[in-house]
Amino acid sequence: MKSIINLIITLVITILLLPHFTEAGFLNRKPEQRNASVIEREYRSDDSLNTRLKLLEELKKISDPNEDLNIWISLLEFSKRPETEIAIMSHLASIKSHGAIVPIAKKLKVPRLNVRKTAARILAETGDDRMFPEILPLAFSKSPIDRIYFLEALEYIYDKRFEQIVSDMIQDEFKSVQIYALKCTVSNDLESLCPVIRKSISESENSEFIINGLRALVSLNDKNSRYTIMKVLKSDSSEVRAEALVTSRSLRISLPSYFIAEVLKQETVRDIKLELLDIIIRDSSSSGADGLIKVINTTQDPVIKSQAIHALSLKGRTFQQNLKEITEDKDPRIRAQAWYSYISLAGKLNRDEIFEALKKDKSRYVRSACLFAMLRHDPKALKTMLYEIYVEEKDPVFKDMIRKALTKTENY
Repeated sequence: MKSIINLIITLVITILLLPHFTEAGFLNRKPEQRNASVIEREYRSDDSLNTRLKLLEELKKISDPNEDLNIWISLLEFSKRPETEIAIMSHLASIKSHGAIVPIAKKLKVPRLNVRKTAARILAETGDDRMFPEILPLAFSKSPIDRIYFLEALEYIYDKRFEQIVSDMIQDEFKSVQIYALKCTVSNDLESLCPVIRKSISESENSEFIINGLRALVSLNDKNSRYTIMKVLKSDSSEVRAEALVTSRSLRISLPSYFIAEVLKQETVRDIKLELLDIIIRDSSSSGADGLIKVINTTQDPVIKSQAIHALSLKGRTFQQNLKEITEDKDPRIRAQAWYSYISLAGKLNRDEIFEALKKDKSRYVRSACLFAMLRHDPKALKTMLYEIYVEEKDPVFKDMIRKALTKTENY
């Protein structure tokens, strides 16, 4: 009977202590008690991301860089999540094993951008040519996606031997490949490919590629882009034309006024017209006047028209008669600009013409323009006129303007 009681007591104690033994002896085993193969099996069998990351940390502590290299490579090939792939590649990079080059290079083909970029950065640090047999097939693949992956990798692992491949891809049949080739050219500062970019822009009908090509030329500081800019300024796309002007300004490339004037005749977008006019205004030569006259005679936009009048006045006295004719325009804003430009440009002024404008034009805006132009151009001649007008003037605002002008002419 005692033996039965003792047996029961022993069983009870064993049952009570079993959780303690289990936790201490099995679940809480120290890392050094586990080997790499066991961890590898657990990694493959457990799909939890957090668990896998913890197992990788454990594997780092117990694995031998040489003996367990194949296990790391096997896990890299098995993994399909960016977090684990990047963690494994980072570890392989830290142990600097040449045996890891090809497995890492294979990750340049996966559809996960962060993984591809990490692989490319690691391969760039190694500089090992053993990666190229894995990379080159991407360049010659029929799939445009593979070619894009290749160009992405070249941001980090470009080699002079790839220049011709990049050049060919700038002229690729797929727009996306072309644009990535432009990015690759800029990121690697391949100024030697500027002629290829210019040629491709000139031959392309795709607005997005042309715009990206022009921006690439700016990034590469290509000063030989004048004729390319002139060509695309005739594009049907207003976005392309606007980008061409930005390119010209950014590269400080001057465009001939006679050409800009021709473009101006056909331009329909207001902001582009103003930009074109500004180019002609900055050119002090007489070229481009025909285009300005065309704009003045055809446009209904008062701002555009006024700018064109101002630009024409800068071309010299040859066009003084054209300005005089514009003083008859119905729009007082246009008459004001025309009178101001005409008076400022004139050598000897017709006193009667100016007197009539100051006295009889119904627009205070026009009369003010004449007044200030005369005050600046010939204050002595203005003085005599103003006394005659001041006596009969009925507009109190303009009369006060005359009084102030007379004060300024007292020394003449």
